[in-house]
Amino acid sequence: MVINPRSLIDEMDMLKKLGVEVNPDRLRISYAAHLITPTHQALDKALEMVRGKGNIGTTGRGIGPAYTDKASRRGLRVADLLAANLIDRLSALIDEANQQLNLLGAPYINPMAVIEDFQQYREVMLPYIADTSLELANAITAGQRILAEGAQGTLLDIDHGTYPFVTSSSTVAPGVFTGLGMV
Repeated sequence: MVINPRSLIDEMDMLKKLGVEVNPDRLRISYAAHLITPTHQALDKALEMVRGKGNIGTTGRGIGPAYTDKASRRGLRVADLLAANLIDRLSALIDEANQQLNLLGAPYINPMAVIEDFQQYREVMLPYIADTSLELANAITAGQRILAEGAQGTLLDIDHGTYPFVTSSSTVAPGVFTGLGMV
């Protein structure tokens, strides 16, 4: 899973305004989830523009570039919000993305603004970060039921969908097991 921290916090705020209780007892964020940054969103839009008529119709939300960073083993995970070197990791990611954006003729991303935002995200998200795989395993052991919700549909699955017009994750039913860390 990839998470845009700004979008998540906005959703949490919206739910709170509607009277829905949002607290760490009700919401847990996996330390292993990858984070979407503004650079991912900028790259998503720039790459789609470069494709021109051959574009694949991305949403421009940065999901594909975030999964690219995940597969390249350079992405930021929620656990990195807890790390002392968060700013260094984030700066390196932004610098690399800015080089790519420059080659694509896209606007530069201000590293200081992103770093400032991510420091605020860290403060809000910190109490919610958990080893959700362990929590799910404990729930199963205790005989509790688990309801899992997936994204999109089968034809958007990265492996089994109408490639290349797919999302970057597994959307078929068995993907729930790897997505939730239930192996």
